[in-house]
Amino acid sequence: MNTNTRNRPIPPTSISSKKAALPLAIALSISNLVAPCVLAQTTSATPNSMQTQLKAYQIPAGSLEQVLNQFALASGVELTVASHLVAGKTSAGLSGNYTQQAALEKILAETDLEYQIENQTITLVKRKSVGKLNAVKVSAQLEGHANKGYRVDKVSQVGPWQGRELKDLPYSMTVMSSELVNSIQARDPDQVFRVNPTTQLTRAQYENNQSTAVLRGFRQSVSYRNGMPAGQYGQGTTTEDIDRIEILTGLSGFLYGPGNVGGVVNYVTKSPTAERINELTLGNNGGDNFYLHGDFGGPIDADGKFGYRINAVAQDGETAIEGLELEKKFLSSAFDWHITDSLLLQFDASTLEFTPRGNSYFGFTTGVKRPSASSLDSSRSYGQTWTENTKENDKLGVRLNWQLSDHINFRAAWALSNTYEDSSSVRNTIKADGTYDQVVSGVYAEGVTSRLDDQSDRRLQAFFDVNFNTGSVAHKLTLGAQQSNDIQERWRGASAADIRFLNLDLSERNYMSRPNNIAPVDRGEKYVVLDSTRTSILLGDDITFNEQWSLLAGVAQTRISFDVYAWGGLYDKTAETPTLSLVYKPQPWLTTYASYIESLEQGGQAALQYNGVPVANAGEVFDPLLSEQIELGAKANIGNLLFTAAIFEIDKALQYYDLTTPTSPRYVQDGRQVHAGLELTAIGKVTDHLTLIGGITWLDAEIEKQQQTPALEGKRPQEISDQFAKLRIEYNLPGLQQLTLISGVQYYSERFADTLNTDEMGAYSLVDAGIRYQTSVMNSPVALRFEVRNLTGEEYWVNTSSLGEPRTAVFSANVTF
Repeated sequence: MNTNTRNRPIPPTSISSKKAALPLAIALSISNLVAPCVLAQTTSATPNSMQTQLKAYQIPAGSLEQVLNQFALASGVELTVASHLVAGKTSAGLSGNYTQQAALEKILAETDLEYQIENQTITLVKRKSVGKLNAVKVSAQLEGHANKGYRVDKVSQVGPWQGRELKDLPYSMTVMSSELVNSIQARDPDQVFRVNPTTQLTRAQYENNQSTAVLRGFRQSVSYRNGMPAGQYGQGTTTEDIDRIEILTGLSGFLYGPGNVGGVVNYVTKSPTAERINELTLGNNGGDNFYLHGDFGGPIDADGKFGYRINAVAQDGETAIEGLELEKKFLSSAFDWHITDSLLLQFDASTLEFTPRGNSYFGFTTGVKRPSASSLDSSRSYGQTWTENTKENDKLGVRLNWQLSDHINFRAAWALSNTYEDSSSVRNTIKADGTYDQVVSGVYAEGVTSRLDDQSDRRLQAFFDVNFNTGSVAHKLTLGAQQSNDIQERWRGASAADIRFLNLDLSERNYMSRPNNIAPVDRGEKYVVLDSTRTSILLGDDITFNEQWSLLAGVAQTRISFDVYAWGGLYDKTAETPTLSLVYKPQPWLTTYASYIESLEQGGQAALQYNGVPVANAGEVFDPLLSEQIELGAKANIGNLLFTAAIFEIDKALQYYDLTTPTSPRYVQDGRQVHAGLELTAIGKVTDHLTLIGGITWLDAEIEKQQQTPALEGKRPQEISDQFAKLRIEYNLPGLQQLTLISGVQYYSERFADTLNTDEMGAYSLVDAGIRYQTSVMNSPVALRFEVRNLTGEEYWVNTSSLGEPRTAVFSANVTF
C-alpha cells in the first residue's frame, strides 16, 4: 500500500466491508471528510462547501470501539471496522467544535492508527503499516450532492432541537441542498417551491420580492434565516448565499415561535471554508435577463482561526415575459472566528436591491366571469415599463456556539433586518365588454420621494443544552428563549394621485408613456404604524429510552404584543403551546412517530383595500389565534432512497374578507379551518445512474362552524389545490458520465379564487426538460446547464390575480478554480 495517498482524489463510491464488524454499523453518509478530494475530480459544486461545517461533539472517554461508534453516529459516517484492530484500545473521547476530518484526527491522535485514501476508500491503518486487513472503510458520498441523489441526512437545527438526523425527526421535513438549488438553477425561491414535493407556489418573487408558497393549505410568505424570521413579510430572500433550504410542513409553535401554521421555510447560509475556493456562474434566467454570481471563501490566517465567505450577484434585463424587467444587486459576507476549540463566533451581513419593472395584477368588475388563462397572453406584461417596485434589504447577524463542558452547550444568535420599499403598482380591472381599465398607483413627481414603507425587524434567541442520564435513559434538556420585534413606518402625508387608462383592449400591447404632468404632493413625516413583539420561553427534553424508543416533549410560553398606532389597535396575549412526539424505530432503517403540537398565531388586520375596493373595517386588529395539529408519520431508508409519509390534521380559526356586500368588503374572524391530508415524498438514487425527487399530497381543506356566513361551511379556502404531485428525475448516461438528462412534471388540481367556490381556476400541469454537462478546463471543474421550464407552454392562473409564467429557457455556466 502506498502510504503517500492521504490527499489522493477519489470518486464518490460507497464501499463497506461486512467482515468482523463492530456491534454498531452506521449506514449514513460522509459529508466533509473527503469533500475536497471528490469535488476536485467529479463536480463543479462549491468545493469544500461542507468540509468546514463545525459540529459540537460530546463523546465521553471509553474504549476506542465505543468512541468510534459514537463519532459515526454524531458525524454521519458509514463505518465498519475489524474488531481486532481496536481491541483493548481506549480513547479520551472528544469535546468541542470540529470538522469531521479534524474530529477523526483528534480521536486517532493517541493511537497507533491513521487514515489514508486508496482504491476509492478511506482506510484506517496502523501507522507505517501496509496491512490491508486492518481497514475502516468510509463511503465517499457527500451531503446533498448529486452523486448521493441530493439526499441530506443532517439538519442545522429544528427550533430548539439539535443533533437528530432528518430520518429521526418526528416532523415532515424536506431539505434542498445548495447542490440541488444549483442544479435547478434557482435564482430565487420560486423554482425551489415548484420542485419541492410539499409546496405549492402561489406568488412569484418578482411580484413583490416575496415568494409565497402554500404548505398544507396555508400560505406562508415569512422566510427564516438560520432559524430566525428573516423579516415580517419574507422580503429580501435570496438563494445565492444559501447552503441549504429546510422546509418543515405543519405547525411549529414550540419550534419557531408563534405563527407559521402551515410550516416554516428556513434558509441556512453558507459558512467560511478551511481551504480557498473561487466559483463563478454566468447565466440567463429567461429572455434577456442575464446574471453573474461569484462565490469566494477561505481562511484568513495561517492557523485557520479566521475564515470568510463572500457572495456577490449582478442581474438585469427583460425576462421571458415581454415588458417585465428584473434587476438584482446582492452582496453578502460571512466571517468565522474560532476563539478557542470550544468557542465559535460567526458574523454575517448582506445587502440586496431587488427591482422588478412592468409588473401588474388582474381584477374583475362585479359579475364578470374570470376569462380562461388561454384567452390572455402570459408571455407579455399588462403593466407599464416605467413602473417599478424596488425593495432594499439589509441584514446583519451574529451567532455564538460555546461548548462549556462535556455536558453543557450554549448557543445564541441575534439578527437585524431593515427593508425599504419604493413601490408603484398597476391593477387591470376586466369589464363585462371584454375591455379593461388600468389604474397606476404610487407614481410621484420628480423630487418627491416614492418610498412607501420602512420595516425594521430584530431577532434574538438563546439556548442552553444539557446532556445527562437518569439510569439507562439519556436526556438532552434544552432551555431557551426566542424573541422577534417588528416595527413598520409609513409617511403621514399624501400619496400620489392614481393614473388611469380606460377601455383598453386585452388583445393589444397597451404600453403608454409616463405622464409629464404629475402633480407633486406633500409626503409629510414618517411615523410608526405598527410595533409587534413575539416572545417565547421554552423548555424541552429529547429523551432516548433505548435504540428503538425516544420522546421529544416541550412547552413554550408565548406572548404576542401588537400595537397599531394608525388605528389605535392594541392587544397583548399569552398562551402555553406544548408539543409531544413519540418516536419508535422497529428497524434501524425505519422510523415511525406520532406528534401533537399547538401554535399561537398573531391575529389578522383588515387592509385598507381588498381587490381595489375600500374595506369597511380598515385597520381593525383581531385577537391572536390558537391552532393545533396531530400527525402520524414514517421515514424509511430503502437502498439509497429516503421515503417519508405523514398523515395530519390541522384545526385553525378562520379569517377572511366577507363579500356579502361586494362594494364594502369586511374583514372578519369567524369559524374554523380544518385541513387534513397525506404527504408522500421520496428523494435519492434509484440506481447508480438514476436520481428521483418527488412526492404527492392529498389535502381535504374545508371551512367549518361558520356563523356569520353559513354558506361557507364545507367550502375550500382560496387558491388551494386538494391534490398536487411532482416528479423530477436525472439520468446520468452510463457511457457518457459527464452528461445528465433531466426531466420533471408538476400537477396541481383546480383551485378557487373566491370564498364561496364559484370562481374556479382550472387544474394545470407543467413539464420541464434539460441537460447538464460536466467537464474540466485547465484542471478547473466546469458545469454547463440548460433547461426549459413549462416546456408545453401551459397557460394557467397561478393565483387569483396573476397568470403563470410562460415557456422559459434558462442556462448557466459554472466554473470552480
